[in-house]
Amino acid sequence: MQRNSIEIILLIIAIFAGTARASDIPIIISSENIENVLEQLDKVLENRNMYIASRLNRIDSIKSLPVGVGREAYRMLEVGKEYESFNNDSAFAYFRNGYDLARVTDNMPLRLELKLKLIKSHIRNGFVKEGYDMFLAIPDDSIPDSMRSMYYNNAAEVFFQVCMVYLSKPPYNDLCNQYRHEYMKYIVPGSVEWELCEAQNFIHMGNYGAGVATAIEVMERAPDYSPEYARASYLAYYCYEQQDNKLNEQLYFISQTAISEVMGGCREGLALHSMGQLLYDYGDISRAHRYLSAAIDMSSMSDANRRAAPAVESLVLMERSFKDRGEYNTTVVWLLVFTLVIWLVIIVGALIYYRRDMARL
Repeated sequence: MQRNSIEIILLIIAIFAGTARASDIPIIISSENIENVLEQLDKVLENRNMYIASRLNRIDSIKSLPVGVGREAYRMLEVGKEYESFNNDSAFAYFRNGYDLARVTDNMPLRLELKLKLIKSHIRNGFVKEGYDMFLAIPDDSIPDSMRSMYYNNAAEVFFQVCMVYLSKPPYNDLCNQYRHEYMKYIVPGSVEWELCEAQNFIHMGNYGAGVATAIEVMERAPDYSPEYARASYLAYYCYEQQDNKLNEQLYFISQTAISEVMGGCREGLALHSMGQLLYDYGDISRAHRYLSAAIDMSSMSDANRRAAPAVESLVLMERSFKDRGEYNTTVVWLLVFTLVIWLVIIVGALIYYRRDMARL
């Protein structure tokens, strides 16, 4: 009886905890919600050097760990993972050196994972054809069953990176979807990872309502601003981006992604690029300038060649917004001058009338 009572109490706590987390994501996004999340992002951006220092300390701690004979390739793999989205040139170098070390061993899982990471690093650095050719050189039927989960997960990510370069054009988005479905066969149904894949499946089918609902469910389950939380918030943003008149929703969810990226020490600044463009449309020009400047500053340190295009787009947008602001300020000044002239005419006319009236009296 006591055990049943404890289980009931734990169940009630779990229900209320879930409700509390769910209330963090409003059903209808208001201007107040937008302002709150933007203020939170402002505070996080002020401390971005602290988050970058934390990531550097994590990288240094992995580099300094003692490793046994034949384990250096493992260290290369872990350091390379930490450098992903932080410094892509360094990530590429560690994956390449780790793969060279692993090739002379009989450790096939390590060789395969390092090769797949190296392929993704090629694509992230703009060498799409080289990465794509390396992937095609891996025979699908040569992968043991014990390694299928890792293979399909990385394969889906490879084609996701290709889709980002070629704007989700077929056949790359279809291949990404195909490998994601294969990966889902090897993970626990209903888990956070499984639901993230399910949200992407809905997006691939054009069912953006179901995609948003699934992404928000993941955000409520995942730790705040974790990598899973960031992926889910980006998927929700993408779903709203495909729909008209959803600027508030886009801003809210891409802000959550940006907060997650900055707190994770990510230097690519992709979410901040998107935010700058959205805030320009939203009318918050000052924040648009600030976020675009931060995004350019961060992405310049990530050393990813294919990040140059968003940076250039942001600079063009920033120049246009400055011009618009200058034109707006000029218009305001002329309106003020015109108003003052009218008031001056009225005052002078009133004084003349007053003097004539006094002279007559």
